Amino acid sequence: MSTVSNVRTARVTLPDGCPLHVERRGSGPPVLLLHAGAEDVTGWARQADALASAGYEAIGYDRRGTGRSGRTGWPGDGAPGHARDAVALLAALDLAEVIVLGVSSGAMVALELALRAPESVVRAHVHEPPAFRHVGSGMDEFERLDGAVRRALAAAPGDHAGAYAALMEAVNGEGFVERMDPARWAMEARNAEAFVRDDLPLIALRLFSGEELVRLAPLVRLTAGAQSPPFLRDAADALRASGGWACRVLPGQGHTPHLSEPGVFAGLLAGEDR
Repeated sequence: MSTVSNVRTARVTLPDGCPLHVERRGSGPPVLLLHAGAEDVTGWARQADALASAGYEAIGYDRRGTGRSGRTGWPGDGAPGHARDAVALLAALDLAEVIVLGVSSGAMVALELALRAPESVVRAHVHEPPAFRHVGSGMDEFERLDGAVRRALAAAPGDHAGAYAALMEAVNGEGFVERMDPARWAMEARNAEAFVRDDLPLIALRLFSGEELVRLAPLVRLTAGAQSPPFLRDAADALRASGGWACRVLPGQGHTPHLSEPGVFAGLLAGEDR
């Protein structure tokens, strides 16, 4: 895979005055990238290069409240608000149609965007939406993780990175943060407040109706990681069953393939377009 060095940046102002930081790579069919919680557009860099090398234009941005974007009116109403931002961004960039690729909470936003602007979404590739309210034990799992966050914040008020670390270890086991790649931890630590205040309590609790899930079926391409925590695989399976979707399991992958395997999503998208 060749490296794409031509990153074009822009600052797009939304109708309410909130600025979004945008990065574009390559040329070809546009792919809108929606990052996961405690991330920003920098987490997509290698995947965006792979997409550009595969003949796509990769368009990533820092969601409202993260990275170099603004915080006007943030946090708002979760996935619906972020989807409204995405619709306004597409209009500002004069993009009539896009392929959408979202991971984790970004996948929840991708589903919301496909519902709100189906005329603009060619396909929505979503990897493991953390749909707590679609799994029988989902709210118990939410309370367990949210409890870890709340206890950490009670012990160290304002330490969002510490609270996020407590959650990551509740999911992945003690010592997980120490084993993380330092560059990944630096990105997630600087965006931890967004995860604690927006992704977990708002975006991840979006409940899609059965009718909405069925309506999404023609647009959605759902994936799950074979190595992901059981709850995330259960959430993907619940959405698949309710919507009549297909689900592709990615061997050797977990919840964040875009951080570990540069070409995984580029290959999936290219396969759809052959």
